[in-house]
Amino acid sequence: MRGALGPWAIATLALAGCSSPSSPGASDDAGTPTPVDVSDYVGSDWNGTVVTTATCGTPAPGTSYGVVGLSFVAQGSGISGTLTTEAGCTFDFAVSRATATLSNAPVKCTSTVAGIMVETTYSAVVLTNSDGQSLTGTFTAMATADGSSCTSTGTLTATR
Repeated sequence: MRGALGPWAIATLALAGCSSPSSPGASDDAGTPTPVDVSDYVGSDWNGTVVTTATCGTPAPGTSYGVVGLSFVAQGSGISGTLTTEAGCTFDFAVSRATATLSNAPVKCTSTVAGIMVETTYSAVVLTNSDGQSLTGTFTAMATADGSSCTSTGTLTATR
C-alpha cells in the first residue's frame, strides 16, 4: 500500500466481505422479464487492484493502490461474494445484464487499520462484467476514525 493516506486507503478499499441476493431481472423493450444471467460473475476467483482517492479536508486528496481478491456465487437473481480486503460486511448486488449494483446501501464495515478502529460506510458500488473474464467497478464511501472523516471514491479492476 502506498500513498499519503495509507490507513485510510486500506479502509476505503475495503469493498469487503460481500454477500448478495438481488432484485428481479431486467425487462426487454416489450416489458417481458429477461432472466438474469450471473454466470459471468460466478466460478473462478477474481484478482485485481483497487485505486482509492480519499479526501479528508486538507491536505489535498491522496490516492492509494491496493490488491483485492473477489469471489462470487449465484444467489436468487443476483450474486453473493467476498473480497479479501476486509471481513464482516454484507454487500447485496442486483444484477441486470452486465452490471451489478449495490442494493443494500448504505453498507457499514468496521475494521482495525494500524491499530485504529475505522468505520467505512459504502453508499454506492457498481460492478461491470461483459465477458466473464474482466471485471471493473466504482465505489463511493465515507471512512471515519478518531472523529475524523474522509470521503473516498475508487475504481476496481479484476480478471480471472
